Amino acid sequence: MNLHTDLINYIAKKIGAKSYLEIGVFNPDHNFNKVEIENKIGVDPDPNAKASLCISSDEYFKTFLKFPIKFDVVFIDGLHYKDQVRKDAENAWFMLNDGGVIIFHDCNPPTKQTTCIPRGAQREWCGDVYKTICKIISYKFTVDFDYGCTVLHKNGEDLEFTEQDIEWEEFDAFRKEALNLVSIEEAKKIIDSWM
Repeated sequence: MNLHTDLINYIAKKIGAKSYLEIGVFNPDHNFNKVEIENKIGVDPDPNAKASLCISSDEYFKTFLKFPIKFDVVFIDGLHYKDQVRKDAENAWFMLNDGGVIIFHDCNPPTKQTTCIPRGAQREWCGDVYKTICKIISYKFTVDFDYGCTVLHKNGEDLEFTEQDIEWEEFDAFRKEALNLVSIEEAKKIIDSWM
């Protein structure tokens, strides 16, 4: 396991996932087409992404929250702005089956330069996703690979946030604790314990 796709497929197999929602497709060959779940929906407003639905996540949730559609796995890799990530998380949680999982990408930025808002000309960009992840007080863990993949398992708890902001210097000094960083092997043990 060395990419977020591997993590998604590992979790999907462990929980017997049948439905999948991807927020932020970019290119379906990078992740979406490799996800081994039977029923998949990809949402991305960029027509070049060739997503199932060419709309923003806000439009998707506004339209479909009122329908009884639920997902086993949701992957959030859309607009990397903290406020948008929080909205996507809250909406996805509502549409998540009990026992389901949300996975966030780009949660452990390697440098301050990769967190700029708006995105600069650099190739690597995580935005300020980490700020939202650090506000989640519900149990979470972040796999320390592929720019950090945070996992939330819906197991009877509500999704809760603190309103306290974290800035880069504090995050950088305490990222292990703030993200609950775990190795790939530790992540597998946690996921295996769900069954």
